[in-house]
Amino acid sequence: MGTGERSGVDRKTFLLLGAGVLGGVGAAAPEGEAGAEDLLAPLPDVLEGGRVSPPDGGVPGGDPGVGPVEVPTRVPFPFRAAGYRALPRLAEDRRPWRDRPVPWSRVTPDDKHTYLDRHGVIMYRPNRKARGYDQPVTQLQFGLGCVTSYRRERDPARKRLFLRRARAQAERLIARKTVTRGAWYFTFPFDFTHGTHKGIRYRAPWYSGMAQGEALSFFVQLAELDGVTLEERLLYRTAADGAFASLLRGDDEWPWVVNRDSDGYLWIQLYPMDPTETSDYTFNGMLFAALGLWDYARFTGHPLARQLYDGALTTAAHFFPELRNTGGWAYYCRTHRIPTPTYHGHVVRLYRQLAWQTGSRRFARMAELLAGDTPARRGGRLSG
Repeated sequence: MGTGERSGVDRKTFLLLGAGVLGGVGAAAPEGEAGAEDLLAPLPDVLEGGRVSPPDGGVPGGDPGVGPVEVPTRVPFPFRAAGYRALPRLAEDRRPWRDRPVPWSRVTPDDKHTYLDRHGVIMYRPNRKARGYDQPVTQLQFGLGCVTSYRRERDPARKRLFLRRARAQAERLIARKTVTRGAWYFTFPFDFTHGTHKGIRYRAPWYSGMAQGEALSFFVQLAELDGVTLEERLLYRTAADGAFASLLRGDDEWPWVVNRDSDGYLWIQLYPMDPTETSDYTFNGMLFAALGLWDYARFTGHPLARQLYDGALTTAAHFFPELRNTGGWAYYCRTHRIPTPTYHGHVVRLYRQLAWQTGSRRFARMAELLAGDTPARRGGRLSG
């Protein structure tokens, strides 16, 4: 179904990408460098621009059980694949989430939207006076940041706290999951209406492909840490398998987070909606999920993870012209075509990571083009 360019990026381009010269943004500072934690803008918030409200009938309960997961043995539907391959070996600083440590100053967050509960789990609140909710993407990204900080940290006490925070997020996510269709889905336990993306309206519980993909990265990376026990390692592997199983369930039943569009391209939906054509077809959410597929494929060697990764990257390459807003901020999604400054830097970084992960010059060029579009060069500000 088409062929993708798989040859390696030339040395000059790779050096420019690694140094952050292409666009001058998003370069991870050398480990231990003062001020490194200030280089990056906040991670994407799937609730940005929307309204959170309590669910009718109270917060849905979760499924704390941990039984064996039988990962499906085939993809839910055929989809276009251009042959992109996830390189099995990558320099440590180019692996997913290595550029997103939680600063020590944020190990116990307390701000307008986030705080830690008594178990050390980060919670989302619409404002300081509102009740807090479990928010899977916030918990996953905080957990991933703590894992990265654990790897970097030299002080034993700080190192232990970062690991404790990561474990707390994992415990909560596992306890509050929904188990259905043979897969684990990480539950959003509140009602949500998007303010600018018309039609995005959920009643609890609901689910997101971005969370499912990021869960792959989180549980795989947590399982690899030297500080976890064998029992924890097995638990986190099971959690990763449960999340992966959700990406092998199509849109023929609810819940679902993956679908094939009318042209045969695979999408991992940040905001899955029924009917599928009313979904947002969000770019950054799918790409963050693809990072999880890279982690899972590397960790397990699962052929279906490699196949889904190829499909997601084939979609990312094919629809790049619809993502790009030449000379301006990139579009957030296909459905609404809204340029979004707060996400532009994130997609530059994501396409740059796809270049590293595949060795594809095509993705390196896409990252370069997006960085060159940055209105920050004309007085704006680039996030990410």
